[in-house]
Amino acid sequence: DFKIAKDNGQEYFLEVKGVTLEEYGYSRFPDAPTERGARHLLELVEAKKQGYGAGVMFLIQLEDINKFSPNDIRDKEFGEALRFAKSNGVDIFAYNCIVTEEGIEIKIIYDDLGSKRNLRSKTIKEITKIPNCKIVNYNPLGLNINPAFNYRNHRKIGIIDGKIAYCGGDNLADEYIHKIERFGYWRDTCGKFEGQAVKGFIKLFIETWFLSTKELLDVDKYICQNNVIRADSFIVPFGDGPTDNANVGYDLFKSLINNAEKSLYISTPYFVIDDDMIEAIVLAIKSGVDVKILMPAIPDKKAAFYLGRYNYKKILKAGGKIYEYTKGFNHAKNIISDNDAAFIGTLNMDFRSMFLHYECGALIIKDEEINKMKEDFLRVCNESEEITYEKWKKRPFIQKIIAYIFYLFAPMF
Repeated sequence: DFKIAKDNGQEYFLEVKGVTLEEYGYSRFPDAPTERGARHLLELVEAKKQGYGAGVMFLIQLEDINKFSPNDIRDKEFGEALRFAKSNGVDIFAYNCIVTEEGIEIKIIYDDLGSKRNLRSKTIKEITKIPNCKIVNYNPLGLNINPAFNYRNHRKIGIIDGKIAYCGGDNLADEYIHKIERFGYWRDTCGKFEGQAVKGFIKLFIETWFLSTKELLDVDKYICQNNVIRADSFIVPFGDGPTDNANVGYDLFKSLINNAEKSLYISTPYFVIDDDMIEAIVLAIKSGVDVKILMPAIPDKKAAFYLGRYNYKKILKAGGKIYEYTKGFNHAKNIISDNDAAFIGTLNMDFRSMFLHYECGALIIKDEEINKMKEDFLRVCNESEEITYEKWKKRPFIQKIIAYIFYLFAPMF
């Protein structure tokens, strides 16, 4: 069910089973014969032999039960497989887990347009049945004329207990966990935040909730005291949107580019930007800054991809390096300026993200995580194809024509 990766590259596979059967004071699994259950355990054994970490977690959804046993009577094969897995080093966990109406509060916001293709009404109905869970769609599509139709919610925020926040390029979709393959291997990055920065993400979520429901949540109810302190570093969460007079994301990107002295590394799925930003990147290159840009090699939107390639010219001629991620689709949105400052969040380098969408992210200053971001970026560049100026000139003629035509409509992308 889950693949967990540590910073050192070690991977751990975890299978999760829900337990709802009680017999003679014991919780038991399964409650009916299951071929898949035994097969999954044997797969964990195989993963363990190959050097991976492996475990199975039983979530006991029963009150006043603190004992667990495999249900040998109803499925002897599963019981044997569980004992075999344990003897081969697979971790066995059993935890109480009872969900009630007074339990965990869950709030979900999704963008109606962005989710239209895959989010079924049946799935939404199933989610609404979860106790204490509310799911709402931002700016739902309909027959009425909505002047704000073009303003989409592109923010991606996950907040746990007011103590931990996640923000990055990851959506809740199968391709992000590699359950399905779309456009090759899907690469993305996401930041985990603790301490005072979490407050900023809570306020951004509450703002988006209000935009979606007109319900104003109590900020103090969700903010939790968190004493995590990183000496000499700063995390600045921010939100951007089309309804004010500030272009926070655009200004931040320009600032990171203009302030780079040694290196400037940019990861983006789209590269549809204005001439001023291109000239800023070119100036950085001419000033001796090591500029590297990472793009996908397999596009999800071909017109935007061809238009992004159209913008390579000045950067390549100036001496910048551009890489295309050949394994699949690079969806990560990062800018790393020297070892001093970095951006992680939801903004793409295109007009829609910078001027038309609700976006969010964090500016990271003087933090040790910047080096990890830099190492990951360079590793992926080494796995990607470098696009030289000569290669760029030889791209298919049809791509050049499409890009030239769509260049006239660049602000739509």
